[in-house]
Amino acid sequence: MKVRDIMTANVVSATPDEIVSSALSKMKKYGLHQLPVIEKELHGMLLLKKIVTKDIDAANTKVNALMSQTTAASPEDDIRRAAELVILSGQRALPVVERNKVIGIISETDIMRAIGQMAVSYKTQDVMSPCEYVSKDDNIGKVKKVMTYNNVSRVPVVEDGRIIGVVGTLDLVDLILRKEPMRGGARQGGTKEIISIDKTSVESIMKNAVTIDKTSRLEKVAELLFKNEEVFVEDNGRICVITPKDLVELVASSKAGAYVQITNLKGEDPLVVAKMQEKAAELVKKIGHMANIQSFVIHIDKHEKGGKPRYDIRARFLSSYGMFVSKSSGWDLVSITQDAIDNLEREVLKRHDRVAHHERAKKSKELMRE
Repeated sequence: MKVRDIMTANVVSATPDEIVSSALSKMKKYGLHQLPVIEKELHGMLLLKKIVTKDIDAANTKVNALMSQTTAASPEDDIRRAAELVILSGQRALPVVERNKVIGIISETDIMRAIGQMAVSYKTQDVMSPCEYVSKDDNIGKVKKVMTYNNVSRVPVVEDGRIIGVVGTLDLVDLILRKEPMRGGARQGGTKEIISIDKTSVESIMKNAVTIDKTSRLEKVAELLFKNEEVFVEDNGRICVITPKDLVELVASSKAGAYVQITNLKGEDPLVVAKMQEKAAELVKKIGHMANIQSFVIHIDKHEKGGKPRYDIRARFLSSYGMFVSKSSGWDLVSITQDAIDNLEREVLKRHDRVAHHERAKKSKELMRE
């Protein structure tokens, strides 16, 4: 299956000189998290998460001040290549370019449709990841901090260990565009609107969240994700999330033999990268006799906001025991890589012990029957 076969041909876009508030209105109207920036040719991508987490005057800021560079897919790319490109970009969708002209958009949702039989052998618990959350009494300023520091587009709202709602980037658009602050955002003379937005209560804008049992099949998750931006899982005190990107990663990593890949390492010290690869290789060597590892991907997100850069790591590998995911954050790449890898190793050992215990019990019953 080619990108041309599943892409969306009707492209909603912005121009470099367009005002951000105008672009936000388009995003809200069509439920989009990004807009390609086009003027004769592709200039970049405007990302909703980048807008709502910054203190900007949307009515007086132009798109070209906030747009990001973007890669593009070719209409002749296959579905696995499209999935790899989306993951590497860190975006939810990519423009499809042919002869320097944008002819469509390929999104995570488009790629999810290609999962088909691939999902049959997986359960929700194989792809879910723990996530940070807020309470209904917190304010939007805290939500924005969680989004920024965890590089996420949605934050669940939890009360007494139960998920009662969610706030996503699209929910913040109205706050940016509206003239009056909502409940929890008292106006003060001369205070800019963005201050009131940060003080707005979570409860006033949160929407209903969709939850699913961790033992559910992945086909059910995919079905829910076609209608919702995320699905949450309550797992013995942990709050976990599944997003379209989790299923896109499953498509991208389904190619056997794609051992350790470290993505999004632009401009990093080669010695640091080599150390990260060494630690990942050590894990493969340690657990290779326990589980047949089909792919191992470590994705890096770098945040530079004054001073020393901060990193988020998402490590995931697909094995004969299923999918394992681990996240870590910090300022030292090698240390957080080790932390993520240690977490993965612990989870694999737990799974291995459970499987071994089950096999011993099964063999014992068989011997008793004899």
